[in-house]
Amino acid sequence: MVNIVINNYCNQKCPYCFAYENMKNKELKKDMDLWTYIKILHFLKKNKETEVRILWWEPTISPNIRKFLKIANKWWFDIIIFSNINIDNQRLKDIFKWFNWIRINCNINDKKFYNEKQLKNIDENIETLNKLWLKTIIWYNITNIKQKPNFIFSLAKKHNISAINLKITNSSLWWKLIIDNSSKELWEYIFETIEKYHKDFFIEISCWLDKNIFSEKQLKYIEKNTRLNLKFWCNWNIWKFEINTDWSIFKCYPLKKLFKDKSLDINQILKNNTKIEDIINSLNNKFKCNWECTSNKMIKKSEK
Repeated sequence: MVNIVINNYCNQKCPYCFAYENMKNKELKKDMDLWTYIKILHFLKKNKETEVRILWWEPTISPNIRKFLKIANKWWFDIIIFSNINIDNQRLKDIFKWFNWIRINCNINDKKFYNEKQLKNIDENIETLNKLWLKTIIWYNITNIKQKPNFIFSLAKKHNISAINLKITNSSLWWKLIIDNSSKELWEYIFETIEKYHKDFFIEISCWLDKNIFSEKQLKYIEKNTRLNLKFWCNWNIWKFEINTDWSIFKCYPLKKLFKDKSLDINQILKNNTKIEDIINSLNNKFKCNWECTSNKMIKKSEK
């Protein structure tokens, strides 16, 4: 799995954002050019990849987004886009019309993050995605365990969205620990959410799930009663990497300071006919996390 970063700017300021340094970097290309994008698709085709995954920081405000979608479509790729969908409704329609096979991962925050106009806009945009027959999934970033995710599930229910991804993004920041991903309180919060909603929704949990947090009783309940496929530590992203606008390749953006390989870029890879599995193996040799998320661990150590 390869994630493509097509632009380095955003229209929101989320409290858990891990892209601040990336977006303020004046040396980094703000938009991926067409030729770089085509090279990346060529690389994916050569490696028999079937997906184009477009993400970060907010791809729907990129001037190239519809052009990039058309190219990926002509090359018969399955397309996944990660978006906060907090954009003008007409622009959303202009981007996605006639692209009803695309999957949209909608990153939605707590209700209090938005003003009334934004809430109305997001509601309208989800309705538009449904009318365009796009596959819509809600991704929710857990940042406050005192804030129950009722808004997310009520929003999903209103728009007949069955899939919810609970994402633990707290460890992404290098300068602040929002939530300790090994804390008992966090995992009680997650188990209670699973227990409450699993019958009505397909729930997934992204990376940094600590295998030692759930009790044996809780694990048995999840295995017996839910469709949740538990994956622990870095197993969610052990088989992926990202390509940035400047052709650089890195493993897991929150940890790119530790695990960026400066020797890798898309031109060199195409020239050497490098295979995806070789890149993954090279990056994973530097990316070993056997118990706790490395980023989470380092932040706690720096705060002592």
